[in-house]
Order: sequence, then structure tokens, then C-alpha cells
Amino acid sequence: MVEQLISVVIIAIVIQTVVENLKKLIKFPSGYYKKILNLKVLLTMIVSLIICVSSRIELLSLLGVELVVPYLDSVITGIVCSSGATTIHEMVKKINESRNGAN
Repeated sequence: MVEQLISVVIIAIVIQTVVENLKKLIKFPSGYYKKILNLKVLLTMIVSLIICVSSRIELLSLLGVELVVPYLDSVITGIVCSSGATTIHEMVKKINESRNGAN
């Protein structure tokens, strides 16, 4: 399971790298649109969702939580991964600590 969680961290790093490079290519408008919708966050979520759903990465199932709705786990994982590699790494670290403490 640890290897699978590490793969989620690696996917988050890939997402972060792809988004950072896309941000260099795209000029985001300032002003009114920024107050309503943060386009950089939207871009990050879209890239993350595409990668996680298309590769069926399912963080909750790795933790033993089975969802009835198909693809919902991948969507949730995509949203979580869009928060960045550091956040995912900290989450995996806490999961490992809690599992090691339970043994």
C-alpha cells in the first residue's frame, strides 16, 4: 500500500509540473474575472481531474474506502491532488504515521 500512496504523491508532482508549465504559456486576465473565478486554480483542477480520472487513480480505495458511484473516487483524488504535491505528501505522511501507531 505504501508504494501505491507514493504513486499518488508522484502523480501530484506530475500535475504540479504540468500546471506550472501551462501557466507560463497562458496569459491570465486580471481584474473582474479574477474576483469571480481564479483561472489558475481552475486550470490546476482540470489538469488534475483529467489525469486522475483517465488513469483511474483512486486514493480512497487505497485507504480501504469503497465508493458505490463509479469514478467518484478518481474525481475526489483529482481534487485532492490539485492542492499540490506538498499537501499530498503531508497527507500520506500522516496516514503512514497513524497506521504505524495502530500496530
